[in-house]
Amino acid sequence: MCWTTSSAVKLISYFPPLKSESSTEADFQSTLKCLHSAHKIFRILQELLINVESIILPECLQTVLVGENSVLAMVAQLSHITNSTPIPLSELLHQLGLHLRFVVMGMPSPHSNAFQVVKDLQEQFKALTKVEEAEDSRSQGQMLLMTFNALFENLYKETSQLFFCSWNFASAISLENCRPNS
Repeated sequence: MCWTTSSAVKLISYFPPLKSESSTEADFQSTLKCLHSAHKIFRILQELLINVESIILPECLQTVLVGENSVLAMVAQLSHITNSTPIPLSELLHQLGLHLRFVVMGMPSPHSNAFQVVKDLQEQFKALTKVEEAEDSRSQGQMLLMTFNALFENLYKETSQLFFCSWNFASAISLENCRPNS
């Protein structure tokens, strides 16, 4: 997928620039921006996979097998957070999916309480990742969690950028379609 988006970005860059400052050029530029953003997401996902497989997972397994207390404590804290939810995580995902359907259809959702559960999970996780200590005094468990979290924060940032780009593009198209014919 990463190669495909890279090829698409490269091919689009060969298109000659449009001669006028029309809405078509703006649409083309918005499309190109969204495509670049999607390509970045694929690159970040590829990097995430490589880092997890080659660095984080082996390091985590090694420290767990050795019995590193800080890593075992971090795993226990993460397990406690995920197990302390009022509903199982699989059910929470299902409710969030249903909530999205209601929102897309413009209907009030009976599943909006799932957001509070997610917020609670986020707050508990942020408390684990927020370390007041100096960087050199972090435990191995904290460093592994912070590294893992940083990879996903990067992905979240880029995904938000793609969402914003595609939302702006879709809004522009919707407004263009709503204009009366001259």
